[in-house]
Amino acid sequence: MSLAFAGILIPGLIYREVCFTFTSVLFLPWPIILAIQQYRGTFRRQPSAAAWAWGLSFFPLVIFVLAGIITSDSPRYFLLCFLLLFPAQSVVVLCNWTWLYTLNTAVREGWNPTTNKTMTVSELMFLVAGIAVVLAVGLPFAKPLRGISVPASSTPFSLPEGAYKVTYVAASYYRRYECTVDESSFLEWFQMRNENVQLEPIQQGIAVQTFVGNSFTLKSVLVTDGWHYSWQEEDQGIYITFDRQTKRLYYHSHSR
Repeated sequence: MSLAFAGILIPGLIYREVCFTFTSVLFLPWPIILAIQQYRGTFRRQPSAAAWAWGLSFFPLVIFVLAGIITSDSPRYFLLCFLLLFPAQSVVVLCNWTWLYTLNTAVREGWNPTTNKTMTVSELMFLVAGIAVVLAVGLPFAKPLRGISVPASSTPFSLPEGAYKVTYVAASYYRRYECTVDESSFLEWFQMRNENVQLEPIQQGIAVQTFVGNSFTLKSVLVTDGWHYSWQEEDQGIYITFDRQTKRLYYHSHSR
């Protein structure tokens, strides 16, 4: 699990985006150190390493709570994520504690752990396998932060089923994209992510920003038939518009 978490942070080291990179640099040492200490504690039977692994395995539980994954108005998939990850990490904590207790009991009964500072061939193979796991998890997440008329699978975020011809620009604090999609798929996608809010039918026209041709230059267009949703609080905002005539979805969000 720690190697998979390290893989998820890999894109932050690739993107030229300050917040993504800072987050990866801040959190990446934890899974790497945990993986090393788990290996040393399990295969080399070092009680001190097992103690480190047990202590570090509490870190995700603290992050889950501080991030506020469960709130009264959380979307369904956030709740599902919490219900799956929190128990799983709790099992990891319990397993690490059980192994630490076993090693400490053996030491009290007279067992003396051996210290070997050289790496064996099998350990080198484990190291290569660990790097492969990190890259296998991380590289699929390392998608470009901007694209012009690309497939939905090439974007770093979730889009409605069947969406295509996507043009987008994304950052840690900003996201703007537009794509072509059927109205039914758009409505299903919106309701899955916004259970407690409703779309408003467009009656008098809504001005939206659209990308000009094969560029990231923006211009204003008027949507007279379709759906619209907007939310704004202080410097945060989400604006979603669907043009029924062109089957074009326009999305814009910002956190500052």
